[in-house]
Amino acid sequence: MANPAVEFPSAQWFEQLAARMNDQRAKYQNFGFVTARAIFKINGTPRGDRAFGLVFDGFECVEVRELDQGALASFDPDWILEGDYAAWKEMVRNIKAHGEADADHTLNRLCLLGHPLKVHGEDQTRVDIFYRQLFSFQAFIDESAAVETTFT
Repeated sequence: MANPAVEFPSAQWFEQLAARMNDQRAKYQNFGFVTARAIFKINGTPRGDRAFGLVFDGFECVEVRELDQGALASFDPDWILEGDYAAWKEMVRNIKAHGEADADHTLNRLCLLGHPLKVHGEDQTRVDIFYRQLFSFQAFIDESAAVETTFT
């Protein structure tokens, strides 16, 4: 039986990606060990700005939680991936349509200067974790192809 549809963005949506990652250890081992404290921030959703803190350790996502504005700094992220709801929605729909991001909708492409997403943080050496472990984070987001997603 298929999983019920989940709303994007929500903790449940990121939890489904995490469950898919955690069930495919061999796939993620091919990309190498990943360790990061990450915030995925979606601005301008119908319910306001939303942020989700995720912790990656080894070949798994071991924590997912929604963060309120006050919890953003205390989460102590290595990096924040941030963009407008419309850009996130387009990326997720593209992944669903193609089974993975096409060349114009990869995290790497969408984070280029002047594009709709940005990666930032307090310490550039910690932000660099995003780029060094990009294949794992792209595969993680590509898991959304298998997640029945609804948008508000």
